[in-house]
Order: sequence, then C-alpha cells, then structure tokens
Amino acid sequence: MSRWRLVIVVIILGMIGYFRVGSSAIDYIVACITYPAVRMVTWVTDGTTRWYRHYRSVRELAASLEQSQETIAHLTAEVVALRGIRIHLDEVRELRRFRHRYETDWLLSAQVVARTISPEAHVIILDKGERHGVVRDMVAVYQNCLVGRVSDVYPWWCKVVLITDRLSKIPVTCSETHTEAIFEGINESNRGLLTYVSHLAPLQLHEMVLTSGQGFIYPQGFAVGRIKEIRCETDKLQYYVTVQPMFTIQNIKVCYLLTKGSEYHESAPLDNDEVTYFLQDAFRSNKDLSMTEPA
Repeated sequence: MSRWRLVIVVIILGMIGYFRVGSSAIDYIVACITYPAVRMVTWVTDGTTRWYRHYRSVRELAASLEQSQETIAHLTAEVVALRGIRIHLDEVRELRRFRHRYETDWLLSAQVVARTISPEAHVIILDKGERHGVVRDMVAVYQNCLVGRVSDVYPWWCKVVLITDRLSKIPVTCSETHTEAIFEGINESNRGLLTYVSHLAPLQLHEMVLTSGQGFIYPQGFAVGRIKEIRCETDKLQYYVTVQPMFTIQNIKVCYLLTKGSEYHESAPLDNDEVTYFLQDAFRSNKDLSMTEPA
C-alpha cells in the first residue's frame, strides 16, 4: 500500500505543479529526458554522412589510381619499344661499321647464349657454328674491342675463349709508347698481365693496349685494355704490368666473328633510306611484342 500511496502523492504533486507553474516545467523535463536521444540521433547521422563521403572518396581515388596505372603501363610499353628501336639501330650501325671496315663474307654476327666465368675458365658460347661458316681461330670482337678466340666449333654453336682466360696469349702494342709485349689472361675478369716487357721499355699509366697483328690469329688494331699498374721489381729485368680489359663480359649480348687478313675500309654511315627501313622494322617488331598479351 505504501507504493500506491507514493504514486498517488507524486501524481498529486505533479498536477499541483502543472497548474501552479504552467507547461514550461513539463517542457523542460521533457527536453531533459529527450536530449540524450537527440544527441545520439545527431551523432549517428553525422557519422553515417562522414563514412559515406569517405567511402565515395576512396572509390573515386581507386578508380583514378587504376586509370593512372593503365596510362603508366601504356607509356612504359612505348618507352620499351623506343629503347628497343634505339638498341636495334645501334647494333645495325655497329654491324655496318664492321662490314665496311672488314670487307669479307666471313664477318658474322653472333649472340651470346651462355657464359662461364670461373677461376678455372673464362669462355662464352655463341649461337653460330660450322653450318654458319664459323671456323676455328676466328676472333670475336665487340665495339672495336677484342673479346676472344674461337677454340671449338660445332654444327650449330661455337666456344670462344676470352682474352681474360689463362690460355690466352695475345701479341699487343701500347698505343702511346709503341712498346710491344704479350697480354696474358689470368682468369680474372677485371685484369690481365702484360709480360715480356723490359724494364728499359717506356710505359705510361692508362695507356691503351692494342693488338699488334703479329702471329696468325689476331688482327691488328683492336683494343685489349688499359694499363692499370706498372711495377718494377729490383731483382728482375722485366716490368710487372696489369691491364684492365676494355669491356665487361656480362654486358656483351652480341659480338662479331672475323678472320685475320680482312682489309680495312672506310666506314660508311647509314643513309636515310636505311635508317627509315630499320626504324620501321624495329618499331613494328617492338610494338608487336609490347601489345602481346601474356599466356
């Protein structure tokens, strides 16, 4: 009964307060009660609006990024094609120079298909062999630099002993002092030795070493390397000379095979028709490759 009495008292007091104070008190109480609910609705609405804007921005950025990546992919393909054209044209120019310098049918362009660079041997394998006209003791050259000598010939490929191999013995001459010597490989890719050099012979650091043309294998005038170190030991009558090769074998993709006895000839540049032809052919090949879908 006490609870019912309390409820009745509260109702009576509320009616007295309403009639004495007016509706403003009721509105105040209702406002206090509904304020948390209004705040909650406002927070939920604002949060939903912010999330939707963020989600839409993320989708727009993702679409823009995808479009940018496609554009970059197309531009990269064009750059690759243009670089391929440049490389192809440079190789053609190099081949033309050699064809005019050595007017012979024995000049062959060969691709390097394998390398063996180890403490035991320095050799490369080329994709030209006996069926292409390759014979033993032909020399491999690259950009006027001597690469090595053909040691073994097979029907479809051949093996070239590099100048840095310890089996290589090449007659050379120094470009400035004209000192003659023998270049020997020591199975190190970054240096070789210059032997049989008298301590009375003049030598210069960084002097270029060229093939002298003596002997029956190596033609004259191809670069072997530059003198890197000159040391004269007091108890010996010969210099200790190290020579750094002119090329890095890992960078060589294509070289040329020729025999000694080819005559020098003035190099002729590519004419406009040849340049246009090679550009069109190379661009067509590279474009086909760039547009091919992977399997």
